[in-house]
Amino acid sequence: MHNNHSIVFYDGLCGLCDTFISYLINADTKRTLRYSALSGQKAKEILPPSLLNSSTVVFYHSGNIYTKSEAIIQLFSQISSLKIVSRLLKLVPTTIRDYSYDSIARNRYKIFGKVDSCEAIPEEHNSLFIN
Repeated sequence: MHNNHSIVFYDGLCGLCDTFISYLINADTKRTLRYSALSGQKAKEILPPSLLNSSTVVFYHSGNIYTKSEAIIQLFSQISSLKIVSRLLKLVPTTIRDYSYDSIARNRYKIFGKVDSCEAIPEEHNSLFIN
């Protein structure tokens, strides 16, 4: 793992993903998370090929790989201010969570648009990103 940090892999061209990553950066006040595009080298090193072109966020934590709604739950459980949201989401059956996740993922470009590149990252956050 990269300096014992958890890694959030995301679609670097997705407007929703871009906004979500910006939100996580602000919420993760302890700076335990690192970020990498699914198309990046770190993703190729860690993730199975089937996930590299997927339409899901992937969360790598303690040697485990989480996808879809479970990735969100595990990710939120690492951020103090989002732990309650993580617990509440866990109450919803996985089939319902993943159905909702897949519906949003399938329509994310239509609803949130596609970006040419990730939002400009403030210089103080550059160290949070892994290529």
